[in-house]
Amino acid sequence: MAVRHSRIVDRVLTRLKLKQLRLLIAVGKHNNIQNAARGLNVSQPAATKMIKDLELDFEVQLFTRTNRGVIPTPYGEALIRHGKLIFSQVSNAAQELDDLNEGSSGGIVVGTLLAASPQLLPQAIARLLEDRPKVTIKVVEGTN
Repeated sequence: MAVRHSRIVDRVLTRLKLKQLRLLIAVGKHNNIQNAARGLNVSQPAATKMIKDLELDFEVQLFTRTNRGVIPTPYGEALIRHGKLIFSQVSNAAQELDDLNEGSSGGIVVGTLLAASPQLLPQAIARLLEDRPKVTIKVVEGTN
């Protein structure tokens, strides 16, 4: 069983594409491959092939085909749920990069002399945190 799991993980880590996950989530939402494909500007045959490729890679059936469309199997529901989490994490990463790029998050270290900082430093920190509340500030006191 561990060998099968390892084989699947290796295939998924080298072959899984975000486009496949996006399609999987859309199919789960619409319960229809054609509507999901249309919403992602992909042909229905290409969408069907992407799903078949996922099923081969994971070695499970992701959807049950019905005369009304498709219904996620328990495997499909699990992969859709994890796909949503992956997209959430990618979005969080992009937001963090934007925040760092804009200087609205991250951290700074301020070195100060104890005698030189009783008024100016607290005021400066307060102003910075008003504009950029996600920034962490570490104050290091030193001597001459």
